[in-house]
Amino acid sequence: MYLNSFQNLRCDRAVLTRKRKMSDGKAAATREISDPKALGDVLALLSRLPETGEEMIKMGDVETLETRLFEGSSELGHFTFFNRRIKAPDTSFYSKAPPEEAQLLKLLEALLKRPRI
Repeated sequence: MYLNSFQNLRCDRAVLTRKRKMSDGKAAATREISDPKALGDVLALLSRLPETGEEMIKMGDVETLETRLFEGSSELGHFTFFNRRIKAPDTSFYSKAPPEEAQLLKLLEALLKRPRI
């Protein structure tokens, strides 16, 4: 289930999955994150993004970075970057990307590359 809001989220775990193309059956990289600070940083940036975008985009077979949020064993929902652009909860994209979009993507990419501890 795609998140219906970027606001008031909390979680104790996130699973990040990158695919080189949407159609790939296997992920290029996957990482589970449970560090409270890292999760707090992700949720803080996410909460500053608008709930609605201004444009619909027809996607080709592009790279994706999906983040699934969990509390305990329950999945709360997910959000996805398509070709480095996040899909807003209303399923559209931002015409003029807010700075938090790039900051969130940079953070998620760093977390995806972080060595397992």
